[in-house]
Amino acid sequence: MRLKPLIATALCAAALLAATAAEPPAKELAKNNKAGAKSGKGREDKEAANSEGKPKFNKAGVELRTCKLRLSWWTPPEKTPELAMLMDRGPVPVVPEAGTISNVIDYEGEPGAVLAFRGPTGETDKKGQPVIGWLPLATIPIAAKDTDVGIILFLSEKGVAFKKFDFSQEAFPFGSLHVANFTNSKVLATLNDAVFTAAPGGIAACPKVTSARTVTHFAVAAIESETSQHMIDSSTVIMYPSFRVLYFVYEMPGKEPNERFHTKNMMDAMPIEVPKVAAYTPVTPPGKKGPTTTPPKTDEGKGGTSPPVAK
Repeated sequence: MRLKPLIATALCAAALLAATAAEPPAKELAKNNKAGAKSGKGREDKEAANSEGKPKFNKAGVELRTCKLRLSWWTPPEKTPELAMLMDRGPVPVVPEAGTISNVIDYEGEPGAVLAFRGPTGETDKKGQPVIGWLPLATIPIAAKDTDVGIILFLSEKGVAFKKFDFSQEAFPFGSLHVANFTNSKVLATLNDAVFTAAPGGIAACPKVTSARTVTHFAVAAIESETSQHMIDSSTVIMYPSFRVLYFVYEMPGKEPNERFHTKNMMDAMPIEVPKVAAYTPVTPPGKKGPTTTPPKTDEGKGGTSPPVAK
């Protein structure tokens, strides 16, 4: 199949593009909830769990999974619910944000990670008041090999659907870009002279990983037939080795191509390690009865300890 070349022309000074947000079709995503409920019964290969040491079990004898979880709303609900992950040690509150995938929680629990919301259980207490508790909202499958998982939450008619992404350094290193195709067409992308495609409903990674600040062309097109393609995005972007980008392409069915396809992205920044500062021990000057309360001066001649400065 011969495809027309993608031409990048528009210029921008942003790390990547942001576009109008809309809910992708929830029917395809809702099946993830059902899959999650089924996969939480220990069907994953236990050999992967043993590769890092002996697996842990809860009191019921169920093998526990340990990984990093990062949750984000595709479009936040009008009224934010109180959410928590039900872990072996109890409910752990989570606050997913829209547009970011950097908020990380450490998960340790059963292979079927339960995201729950706080609300009335349908029961009443002795005083006739409604009982408030944690009610399951979605069950997310956590495989033995999972170390860092991104979850995008979508509002649907039946509640919440989700899409799972592998955020491990091996699968999604910093300096890389992944394209998630939420359309019914094949998506063709080019970045930094590399061309890659994402099948309908699939995810594709740019084969080139940025190791230094790079200004490059980026373009995305929908391949609707062997002879027809529709340019969705075309620009010059700046890629950084300390960021990774999850770029979404989705569509609004029933509209013309120039109005049907849309894009948005979520970026994750590499955590900054702040060096530890040695604790200051008060020293009693000669001839004084008690220790001084003034910290030693820095090289700049000022009291206190200078905060680290990013270079």
